[in-house]
Amino acid sequence: MKTKLQLLSFCFTLLFMVSCGSDDPKKNAEKAGECACKMSDLQEQYLNEIQYNLLKTYKKKKRKVKNPDYDPSDNYEPEYTWEKEVDDWDEHVRLQLEGDEMREEYTELEKNIAEYKMQAYEASDNQDDYDEWIEKFEEAIEDYIEDNCEQDEDEAKEDRQKYRDKEDDYFDDTEEEIKE
Repeated sequence: MKTKLQLLSFCFTLLFMVSCGSDDPKKNAEKAGECACKMSDLQEQYLNEIQYNLLKTYKKKKRKVKNPDYDPSDNYEPEYTWEKEVDDWDEHVRLQLEGDEMREEYTELEKNIAEYKMQAYEASDNQDDYDEWIEKFEEAIEDYIEDNCEQDEDEAKEDRQKYRDKEDDYFDDTEEEIKE
């Protein structure tokens, strides 16, 4: 009975130590890098699966709406603005909810990265140790992302610009928008 109790307490202690994280900046950077890669994938997935499909839920023609900020004595704000109008409400709502789930997952990944970075405080006895740990962490996470993430930042910027261009082309130009 005593042996079983010792074995059980050893297992719990081992489990506790493993769950507490690591003091090694490279191991934490690797875990944070995995999160960063997932975040990049989520951004790409959101753009390709949600935003493009959301665009299709709008009517091509924008509607003219009175600008609540309009002041006749102030020439800075136009009297009317042009707003997008949803055509397929059910699909629009479904996509918005799907996008919200992705944003929640993205936020959770950001939180995980911050927690891995916070290990620097637990692993450091003074400011110099902390600075050294953070430097190693940042180098390791940069290397991990460079080696393992599929899409780089330049590609992501190009994809976002393509989407903006498609959005501009999607909606019919209104007379006032052409003048501006």
